[in-house]
Formats: sequence, C-alpha cells, structure tokens
Amino acid sequence: MHKIERIAIAGVPNSGKTTLFNSLTGARQKVGNWPGVTVEKIEGSFPLKNTRVELVDLPGTYNLSPDTPDQQVAEQVITSGEYDLIINVVDATNLTRNLYLTMDLKERTNQIVVLLNMLDVAEKEGIKVDMDRLSQDLGLPVIPVVAVDKGSVRNAVEQIEQTLDHLPPHDSHVSTQAVMDTVKKYSHIDDIYSRVAREVKDRSTNFTNRVDNIVMNRFAAIPIFMASMFITFWFAIGLGSVFIDFFDIIGGLVFVDIPGALLEAVGSPEWLIVMIAGGIGVGCQTVATFVPVVFFMFLALAILEDLGYMARVGVVADRFMRKIGLPGSAFIPMVVGFGCTVPAVMAARTLSNKRDRFMTIFMAPFMSCGARLPVYALFCAALFGAYSGLAVFLIYLTGLFMAILTGYFLKNTLFKGTPSNFVLDLPLYHVPRLGAVIKNGWLRLRSFIKRAGIIVVTAVFVLSVLNSIGYENGEFSFGNEDSKSSILAYAGKAIGPVFKPMGISEDNWPASVALFTGLFAKEAIVGTINALYAANDMSVNSEAAATEEAGGLDVGGAITEAFTTVGEGLAGIISSLDLLGIGLISEDQSTISEEIGADTSVYQHIAANFTVFSAFAYLLFVLMYFPCLAVIGAARQEMGGYYAAVMAVYSTLLAWSVATFFYQVAEGHNLFYIFLSLAVLTAIYGWLHILGKKEQSDMPVVAPPPVIKNCT
Repeated sequence: MHKIERIAIAGVPNSGKTTLFNSLTGARQKVGNWPGVTVEKIEGSFPLKNTRVELVDLPGTYNLSPDTPDQQVAEQVITSGEYDLIINVVDATNLTRNLYLTMDLKERTNQIVVLLNMLDVAEKEGIKVDMDRLSQDLGLPVIPVVAVDKGSVRNAVEQIEQTLDHLPPHDSHVSTQAVMDTVKKYSHIDDIYSRVAREVKDRSTNFTNRVDNIVMNRFAAIPIFMASMFITFWFAIGLGSVFIDFFDIIGGLVFVDIPGALLEAVGSPEWLIVMIAGGIGVGCQTVATFVPVVFFMFLALAILEDLGYMARVGVVADRFMRKIGLPGSAFIPMVVGFGCTVPAVMAARTLSNKRDRFMTIFMAPFMSCGARLPVYALFCAALFGAYSGLAVFLIYLTGLFMAILTGYFLKNTLFKGTPSNFVLDLPLYHVPRLGAVIKNGWLRLRSFIKRAGIIVVTAVFVLSVLNSIGYENGEFSFGNEDSKSSILAYAGKAIGPVFKPMGISEDNWPASVALFTGLFAKEAIVGTINALYAANDMSVNSEAAATEEAGGLDVGGAITEAFTTVGEGLAGIISSLDLLGIGLISEDQSTISEEIGADTSVYQHIAANFTVFSAFAYLLFVLMYFPCLAVIGAARQEMGGYYAAVMAVYSTLLAWSVATFFYQVAEGHNLFYIFLSLAVLTAIYGWLHILGKKEQSDMPVVAPPPVIKNCT
C-alpha cells in the first residue's frame, strides 16, 4: 500500500467538491493563497488509515488548460507530484460534463479515485449509473457518495482506504502517450455515457425544467430576478443590520472599554491606553461591526448557490452587463453594494474569471452603501429642505453612472479585452441544506475576519493614534480625539487647499478632517463634523464633558443595551424593507439628529460653512472617494495589495475631479479649475491605460470549454 500523506480534491464547479471537503475536514481548515497568485488555497486534514492526512480543495475547474489562474493552480498541483492521491468528485446528474476533467486528470497522473456524487439526485431524475462499468471504462476506482450525508461520507472514506491497496505505482507522466484532442475526448465521453448510464424517464419534463420555464421566461425572468435580488438584499442587509449595534456595543466593551479600564486601573501611561484600547481595540471593534452583514451576505449567497438559482441570475443579467464588459453574474455583487460594500467585494469571489472579479470589485464601491446615508441625511436636513429626496436620488444615480463609467474605463485600459462567452451548466434545483449553508457561511466569514481584519485593525490603529495625539502650546498630548488640536486635525488643515476647488474653504477644516475619519467608516464623518463644529460651542462642550465624567465602565448596562438593540431591531424589521433608508431623508431636523447621533446645532454650522452646491459637491466626493478601510482590506484579500491601492487612488482622483467639475460649473465658474478637473479625468484614463499595458500579460481572459452540455 502507498503511504498517503497529502490528498487533493478536484472537480468542476457545483459538483459537490467543496461540500465534501467541508464534510471531511470540519473546522480543521486554514485559508491562504497559492504561491504567486491570489487564488484562494483552502487546506484541512482528516483521518485516513489511522493517521491524519493533509487535504487541499483545488479551485473548481472544467478542465486543466492553463487559461486562468484557477486552472493554472489545479494543473500545477496535479503535475507536481506533491500530492499522493487525487480525489475527483463527479456529479452523477451531469456525467458528460464532469468526465472531461476526469480525462484531463488521467492524462497527468494515475493516482486518482473517482467519487460519484449526487447519486440520490440522479436517481430522482431517472438516471441509472452502472458504477462497475464506469470504473472499468475509466480504468479508475469509482466510489458512490452523497457529500451532504455524513454517513455516506464515512462509508466513502472506508472504501478509499480499501482502494489504496490496489492503486498502480505512481506515474505523473502518463500524459505523454495518452493525450487526446478535444473532439476525440468528448466523443470518448459520449461512448462511455452510452454504456454506463440509462435514462429511465423523460428529463425534459422534470422539476428543474418546469421551474425554468417560468424563471427563465423572457417576460417573467426580469421581475423574478429583481424580486430575488430584493430578498437577498433584505436578508443580508436587513437582518444583518439588526445585529450591527449589538456587535458594535459588545465589541466596544470587550476590545475598548474593558482593556482601557484595566490599563487605567494599573496606572498605565495614557499613550499605552490610546494605542491598545483606542487603536487596536477600536480596530477590532470596527471589524466586529461588519460581522453580521458579511455573515448574512454569505448565507444568502450560499442559499442561492445551493438552491441552483445563482447560475440563472447570471444568465438573466448577462445581456445588459455585457455592455460594460462583464458577465451577468457580476450583477449580484453590484446590487449588494447598495447595502454594504464589504460583502459586495467578498461576493465577487463567486465570479470564476479573474478579470471579471477585479472589474466588479473596482465598480462596487460606487454603489452608495448604507453607511453614507447618515452623511446625506445630515446635509440634506441642513440645506436641501423639500428637495432632499431629489438630492439623494441624484447621488445614488451618480454612483450608478460612475460605476458604469468605471466599467468602460477598465475594459479599455487596465483590464483590456472582451469578456468570455457566458456559457455554463445550469444545475438542478434542490432544497438548500441548512447545515451545509450555515457551515459555508461560517467558513467564509472566518476567512474574512482572519485576512481582511488584519489590514483593517492596522489602519484603524494608525488613524486612531493620529486622532488622539494633539499638539498645543508647544507640547504633545494624548486624548485629543476629534479636537482641533489633534495631529489628524492639523493634517486636515494642511490638506484644506486641495478641497478648495470643490467649494470647501480653508476655514472649513472640520469638513476636511471628517474625510480622514471617514476612512474608518463613512458614517464616522457625521460624528467628526458634529464634534469639531461643536468644539466652538461651549455649552455643548460642557454638557459632553459632564456626561463623560459622570459615566464610567458599566459592563452590565452595556450588555443590556446590546441585547436591547437586537430586540428593537427585530421589532422594526419591517422598516428594513426601506433598504436604502431613503425614508430617513423625509424626517425633520430633530428626528434626523436623534437617528444619526448629531446635535441640532450642527445644522447651523453646516449652513454657515456650505452653500447648496458646495454641499452637494462634498457629498459627491463622499460617495466616490477612498472606500472605507474594511473595503480596502477585503479588496486586498481578493485582488492583492497592488490592485487594492490602484482602486483607492483611482476612486479618490475620480471623486475630486467630478466634485470639482460640478461645483465650478454650478457655482464657482473658475475656468482654470473646470479644465483642471477635466485634465485630471483624462490623466486618470491615461494612467489606467499605461498600467493596463504593463499588466495585460497577467490578466488572461477566460476561454469557455469547447463543448458544453446542459445537465437538463
């Protein structure tokens, strides 16, 4: 018997490969990247022959042609000889499509065990498979399994153990004699299918086809699609938002308040308290606030995938998405972006093509997320009056337009090329399995926390320290958060001239500082503006100081408040049907102040420091500039640091040019700034074009498999 220490699982998308991997490894998984690429590498371990063996989940791929990073990784792993066994998961409901990968694997190694998955579904569809004949024709061991059934998985592992004694000697160079061209390979697969499979009933009348006659109908498809997106959006954002305050309060208590109180109790210096509680602690709290929305987003996507509808969404949206160089499946992350950009970026990983993923991630931040809405509400209440709803609508519309413009920019510059033909298998519909869906969502969430959380905590730490350190009367001090003497405030004053062309005067430095704190999260802009404008209002200052002095660490009160917010959120769950929160805009100033945590006096300061047009320009900048740190962290995880940095610079330059152009045309009437904004816009395009030429060789366009047979 061969000694087995490392095993790789290979299979086409939707074959049940990852479900089997999760069943075998449970929580014993670690996530990283394959060397040299941003393709995710998921590893785990499971017991085999009384020892633990390493298991890796290869990227889902239809073949081993090195056309994409996923396929390159899979092909390199198979041919490297580093893995002692390849488990090839094959979907019994779609043998002809799955066996193409099996043929490719056979051409590269003979250490293969085929696990025939979803036999239960195949039997319901009237497909009978002769596994002994299939094993004989393939020349490989074939073992039945139902990946979602733990008992079936255990039985499959036992059969794998028995099979190991009969595997041929390892040979990773069998392909030199056995390579078939594509046409011959499919012809051979058709011959195998005719011998091993028998369809005992007409599949054209099965449940999946009957549902598709409605779901994919030319008239009903779009309304059903929009309804499904609304439900997905509501599930992720509506339900997720119920728990945001809970995680925020508990996160603040665990990571900020308690560590700060303990450090203060033992007499720690203020700088240490600021760095640990105010820096690292606030960073962890920031990550915690995204946990519920990200988790519910992953749950929603897992349900759609397990249900079988995700592929249909891509088909429905493909026609209009293709005009900006993307397949229809890219539409889902774009819609999610209206609620929160972080899960939108993470949702882009469902796109198999690297080019499509990156373009979608670049475009997603322009979908105005819910965190920006309090900023819109604050300025609208102060300046726009009865036209507040129209102003917010125009901002959302501008974001959509800029996303489309970004798509056109990118497809002709940085990610040049035409998208691949959108051809795919439509999986059978089936009821999502609760355990598998929750496990899928948890594993994805854990990956986000481990990887995106690191950069978020680091960046928040740096900004928090800069916001706390103050310089006044020739001395540095800590504890100057959101004050005019903080280093961050000095930076805002120094950079003030940059925002002058969009109508922000140098005296209005709190607006500039707020853009810095907006890097934490866009809703932080409201708190900063409120605090800095109120810094000159002694009555507000005194009241705040008295409140802070009277307060203290109240663990029980914080926990009670946290659970109370969940109850209030669940009680008001119906109101979350207003997913964009536009209803807030129609409220009066006092109501809005209460909702977003601002003082009523802040409206007077805004009205005194902004005009209607400079305020709208400011909101345009807030809409488009540097995404929050959590988004950059997620983007870095998905694309790598280089493209995340390009995205941040691109969005900020675009925001400045658009906001400046609007203000100068509407009110400023300075021809120099008008032409400067247009010059910056042109320079952005040229810059992307130069980067595109440099990076083109690393961004291949996916070519579809030459022959695709629908599973239905």
